[in-house]
Amino acid sequence: MKLLKTDGDLLRARKSMDDMELRQLSRSKNREVRKRVAENENSPLDVLERLSTDRNPEVRIAVAENDNTPVDVLVRLADDPSPEVRYTLASSPPWIASDILGKLEEDSNPMVAARAQASSKYLKSLNIRIA
Repeated sequence: MKLLKTDGDLLRARKSMDDMELRQLSRSKNREVRKRVAENENSPLDVLERLSTDRNPEVRIAVAENDNTPVDVLVRLADDPSPEVRYTLASSPPWIASDILGKLEEDSNPMVAARAQASSKYLKSLNIRIA
């Protein structure tokens, strides 16, 4: 299968596809296509791992928001150079691990730290125990 360079790739990346197609689309030069692959719940774990180091923060944000992203990838994203990626991660409970949220509470960016602290406080108010 060749990589398409059209807007059709965007639609294809959002729908159920097999692993091979998602892997191919994840290498697209089009940031939106890579972002859609990162959002796709069916994306293979190795694709999510690779996209977590994408040069574009919007793609990394999509990885952070994907419920199937492995914890070790989320841990790495907690150190992402982009505060937008870290802020997204801090906004993603209750599935985020407590050690990641705790780390983000101490983030050098005050907006990220405040978001993580608010998320922790909210989860405690609900009596939700995070892993």
